[in-house]
Amino acid sequence: MKRPLKQKGETIVEVLIAIAILALVLSASYALARRSSQGVRQAQERSEALKFAEEQLELLKSYGSTSRASIPNNSVFCVRLNGSSVEVINNVDVNSGDNCNKGPDGRYKITVQKSGSNFASRVVWDNVTGSTDNLEINYRLY
Repeated sequence: MKRPLKQKGETIVEVLIAIAILALVLSASYALARRSSQGVRQAQERSEALKFAEEQLELLKSYGSTSRASIPNNSVFCVRLNGSSVEVINNVDVNSGDNCNKGPDGRYKITVQKSGSNFASRVVWDNVTGSTDNLEINYRLY
């Protein structure tokens, strides 16, 4: 038995309600997918930054203990490979376009700061959400 319609336009209202529910479900799915994608990208950026910070400390280890001793305390620098030798670039400004920047378009700004026999390797970058993120590794070299 067919249900009689109570008012004109009742079918249109039911269709509009169904469309609204469908739009809500699609919007929620898009938001979840976007958040998941951002999370994956942030994890990728952090792992790249960790790789660059570790690279600085490994280059510093290979720089030699006598050479490291000549680096003044509280100085900000970076270390890079120049052919087969390791060189220290002094007075690095993390906000400038120094030769210590890595990654696509120099996105990762890399510095190392010495304090006694402690070295802090720091990487700063603009993350996927548009804010600035940083990672720091402290290491003691003798």
